[in-house]
Amino acid sequence: RYRQDKESFFELEPVRSIRWWFQISPLASLLFLAILFFVTQFIHGALFHASLNTALWDFGFFDQVMWNTAHGNFLITSVRGGLHLFAEHFKPLLVPISFIYRVSDNTNLFFALTTLIHATSLIAGYAIAKQVLSSHRMGLVFALGVFFYQPYINGINFLFHSQVLANPLLLFGFLCAIRKNVKWMFLFFVLALMCKENITLDVL
Repeated sequence: RYRQDKESFFELEPVRSIRWWFQISPLASLLFLAILFFVTQFIHGALFHASLNTALWDFGFFDQVMWNTAHGNFLITSVRGGLHLFAEHFKPLLVPISFIYRVSDNTNLFFALTTLIHATSLIAGYAIAKQVLSSHRMGLVFALGVFFYQPYINGINFLFHSQVLANPLLLFGFLCAIRKNVKWMFLFFVLALMCKENITLDVL
């Protein structure tokens, strides 16, 4: 159809809508993607937990560790008989996240916070592509790539793994490296390293 009549081809759906989406302002198109990603992943996480599909390994384990930390029992898990979390994994990023349980014991608030962090991956992916390729359209293509990247989606949907939170931190770290902003690069990489000990390989 494209070879026979280009004009009529671009009037077809979904070609017309996709073309329109690439032509709207960068802020609007990127925010739309990020918000859609946040809404869909948050709803999935909340419903997944409400329908009793979460288990002790791994959401229940880390959920309890964070709740304990927020209530004065620093990174201790009764699942391991009162063992400190650092005896198994190095995940100090759980400490600042755990303060959400000082606000509310509702896990949906926790899901909302972590999903919001995940949604920033689209912004980081867009910014890296825009910086390297100097193209808004290619930036959106890479943001779409993050949106549909199945291993990342699987990691988010397997509630809860703190190392998945390293994804946006690594991407923002790479962005700062490209822009030669060394201080912010180190900050994002240090935060990423706080997600789990095996993130060291990714940073290196």
